[in-house]
Amino acid sequence: MTEIAHYPPGVPCWIDTLQPDPEAAIAFYSGLMGWEFAGPGAMPGDPPGRYFVARVRGRDVAGMGSLPADGAARAPAWNTYVSVASVDDVARRV
Repeated sequence: MTEIAHYPPGVPCWIDTLQPDPEAAIAFYSGLMGWEFAGPGAMPGDPPGRYFVARVRGRDVAGMGSLPADGAARAPAWNTYVSVASVDDVARRV
C-alpha cells in the first residue's frame, strides 16, 4: 500500500462515520478492511459520544464515532473530507 504524506487540493483526505453501535461496526470493518482501531476518545468538537480511529500499519486511515442516543432517527452514514490549500479561499468561493 502506498503511504501518502500530503494530500493535494481536491483529493479526499479523511473519511469517518457515525454508528449506533460502534463496537459492532468496528468488528465488521476490522474484518472487512483489516483495520485496527484505537480509542475510544472524545468526539471531534466535543459533542457527546465516543470516537475511534482506524489504523493500517500504525497510520490513521478513518474515524468512527457513536451516534448520539437521541439520534435514533438518523441513519449511519460515511463522511468524506476533501483537502484544500486554503479553507478561507474556498469559503469565499462558496
